Amino acid sequence: MAESSWEGTNVGFSTIALVCTILEIAKLATEKLTPFAMLVSCVIKQTLALAMLSLDITAHITQIDYEYAIVGLSLDCGFL
Repeated sequence: MAESSWEGTNVGFSTIALVCTILEIAKLATEKLTPFAMLVSCVIKQTLALAMLSLDITAHITQIDYEYAIVGLSLDCGFL
């Protein structure tokens, strides 16, 4: 149960960050991207990235799925 919720949360957070990026690109293409919109989008993506990092750390400590937790930790640290 914990493994599927961990994976689902990671996928959900990544999807939200992807949608924020697509919206930024769309606003940039239509020349309607404002500094405030960029700031809000970056804060949302940074918060989600830190939440995913904390989930991966928790999964690694509790050894939910050891190999994938290591991969997730390395990707999270690389992206941050």
